[in-house]
Amino acid sequence: MKDNNIKLSELTDISWLKEHYFSNPAQKITLKKGETILKQGEKNDCIFYLVSGRLTGHYKPKGGSQLLIFSTGEDSVVGIYSFFSADGCSYTTVNAEEDATVYYMSKAELPAKNHPDHQLFSEHILPIIVNEIYLRQMLVVKNATEKEITLKKLMQSEKLATLGQLAAGLAHELNNAIGVLQNKTQWLTNQLKVIFNQKEYEHLYPLFIKGLEQGQHSSTADARKRKEHIKKALKIDDRLAKKLARIDLTDEEIRQIAKQNQVDKIEEMDGFWEMGMTLHDMEIASTHTTHVIRSIKDLGSQNHSDVQECDLRLTFKKSLSLLSNMTRNIQIDLDVEKGLTLIGNEGDFIQIWVNLIKNAAESLSQAETKDPRIQLLYVPNPHSIHLQVIDNGPGIPAHLLPTIFQPNVTTKVSGLSFGLGLGLSIIQKIISSYGGNITVSSVPGHTSFDITLPKT
Repeated sequence: MKDNNIKLSELTDISWLKEHYFSNPAQKITLKKGETILKQGEKNDCIFYLVSGRLTGHYKPKGGSQLLIFSTGEDSVVGIYSFFSADGCSYTTVNAEEDATVYYMSKAELPAKNHPDHQLFSEHILPIIVNEIYLRQMLVVKNATEKEITLKKLMQSEKLATLGQLAAGLAHELNNAIGVLQNKTQWLTNQLKVIFNQKEYEHLYPLFIKGLEQGQHSSTADARKRKEHIKKALKIDDRLAKKLARIDLTDEEIRQIAKQNQVDKIEEMDGFWEMGMTLHDMEIASTHTTHVIRSIKDLGSQNHSDVQECDLRLTFKKSLSLLSNMTRNIQIDLDVEKGLTLIGNEGDFIQIWVNLIKNAAESLSQAETKDPRIQLLYVPNPHSIHLQVIDNGPGIPAHLLPTIFQPNVTTKVSGLSFGLGLGLSIIQKIISSYGGNITVSSVPGHTSFDITLPKT
């Protein structure tokens, strides 16, 4: 389709043609809206100059639907192709889109080759012919471009539909498997509670429960500081102090260990705490996986279940528990104040942080960034909750930033980060469903995902 809004008078001087061929009142036609001046396939030996109104040309392929080829307004010509073509047939049906006035000239008026006006006619009609050729070429290019864009959209649509089917199938299979793991974890936890809650384990049972309920509670930095304090208090080596430090014992508990001379039981204490902590992480991981699966299923819906008041700092800590192996060599700075809450689904927030922290950790690891660091920050704002996930990795390529939240876009060379490049797309959808938004800025050494959520 073309919309020819360029006036001939802007391209060439047509005053000579108008004076000699398009001004005879006897060759003036007034068209009412909807009237036809040319029919597709019919002979035409006239050029029409449109003085006012608008004409449209339609082409209808055999067995196909009618296509709009052009729409042209005043100070333009119609019929050039059929006038000069060998078969002399119009390839479109031309109608008045609105009331129109045209002047026409016929082939019978063409000056003879030996007439002085022949040269003048040629000189004045040639720019119009060239313009018509140009417009037809542009039409071909435009149609080809639109066809290519449509084809790409169709392919993308089919690809996403296939991915959706694949995701639904995976979700079904994973849901069954994770259900077994979740139930068995709960069963094992209950069994161990019964076994450890006996007299012979009474000094170790609280540590098991502590690990079970809190998981790895201390940050890496806090554990380092605590370790030095414990080393001095109990006069033990670095390895044992490190084990006690991660349990996050109180000063009174440390004193009791010293008082009861239980230094030789530190390994055992650590083992019971770690069993509890492992079950804690397994429960979080299975719950999180269940939530991810549900998110895939709910990708096209607005469904929030299990809504409650969520401690955002706790959701960050649970996310870090899930990613502890991946982030063990990365400095994590968690600066989200205690007591910062939001009404929502805890799993939604964990899923957001897990995706962003995981992406950052993978980027830092792949780039072998020196002194890798991830900051999880709360930025005070009177009107909303503003959180940031920042890393000092290589950054996101500039050409990917505009599409980073679209499905099937990934910065990873290989792989399915859930494999489908859906991670950021899903978390944007989750954040949007809470009335918030997420933006990203990135330069080498500083990539920041900024999440803004309305206060509740």
